[in-house]
Amino acid sequence: MGKVTFIPELNSKPRKDGLFGIMIRITKNRQIKRINTGLFVKKSDWNVDKREIRKSNKDYQLINNFIQKKINEISIENINADVNNKQLTISTLQRKMKNEAGGGDFIKFATDFTQKKQNSGTQRVYRTVLKKLQEFKFEIDFTDITRSFLSAYEKYLREEKGNMQNTIHKNLTTIRTFYYEAIKQEVFEPTANPFLHLKIKKSKSVRSRLNFEEIEQLESLQLDENLKMFHAKNLFLMQYYTLGTRVGDMLTMKWSNIIDNRFEYTSGKTGKLHRPKLCDKALAILQYYQQTKPQKKSDYIFPFLQKKHWENHEEYRRDIESKTSQVNNNLKKVAAILNLKKNISSHVSRHSFAENARLKTNDIYAISKALGHSSISITEAYFGTNYEESTDKITDFLFGKD
Repeated sequence: MGKVTFIPELNSKPRKDGLFGIMIRITKNRQIKRINTGLFVKKSDWNVDKREIRKSNKDYQLINNFIQKKINEISIENINADVNNKQLTISTLQRKMKNEAGGGDFIKFATDFTQKKQNSGTQRVYRTVLKKLQEFKFEIDFTDITRSFLSAYEKYLREEKGNMQNTIHKNLTTIRTFYYEAIKQEVFEPTANPFLHLKIKKSKSVRSRLNFEEIEQLESLQLDENLKMFHAKNLFLMQYYTLGTRVGDMLTMKWSNIIDNRFEYTSGKTGKLHRPKLCDKALAILQYYQQTKPQKKSDYIFPFLQKKHWENHEEYRRDIESKTSQVNNNLKKVAAILNLKKNISSHVSRHSFAENARLKTNDIYAISKALGHSSISITEAYFGTNYEESTDKITDFLFGKD
């Protein structure tokens, strides 16, 4: 049985307000871990020799009792584990004590988790959520996240920030993602789940999409080949022809990805392999670029990206976002020429494919697979309002119409 000690001490660095955090140093088998109790005092209130709060602090008894209580509880748990031949590692003791003295820094965990995400879009969403959350409360412990906290935050988003229901939904579900990931990684062990009976509502979005006639108008549009609009139009159509390929994957599309009349690539967002068959219209676009400029296997098909190597993921993300913005700005110009009263972007191509494929095939499962969605419910959100009309026809057909 390894000897374990729990020693209260003061953090060596103060906060911005000059107060010092009270830490508990855990030592076992010459290993050392520390936890922050979430308590902060003046340096002059700390008795270094007795390792406790001086009487100069009006709450000295409460603080000293709190610290000693937590040390006693974890000491008893450690002794019981040893008696039952279930020795706790120092990391386990640290985690357990964090959950007792405080749940740990939620913002730090969420920030670290965000930085590890490879997908730039996901990173951007997570950072936005965290920034807004810290505007509501800058320092957040895991134990701060309760039903009342979430309800207050939902009210803040609606009344103070003026967020719509789907934005509120995205913020709360992202916070839930962080929270559940911490539990999964055994960083935090809650006594109650604040999300268990919390109803996070989402309203159906009205999404832009091009119907068959509008796609034909876009296909027939003649543009100067020297304009970025010309290439943005081709990229949009290639996304559509390759079953709703995401813009990031299309921007990085190289000639080496064209194999046996298929576009073979690994999705930058999901990591899934896709091999959509290239239809004649897609092959015609590729033929144009093959004929206008000698091509190497490593060359991009569309002339937007210049770099082939980035220093880090953040640099890659910024480059993709910049080129996506360039494509979208040019697509708005294309929409103006066609007099389309719709907000057109590269992502509209993905939604247009989904809706038009449904109208032609009504095979939702195949469409969901083509889009690389993890569930049918995600795919259903891509469909237009007449999705319900088509299901109504089934009811009328089977059971008769009144």
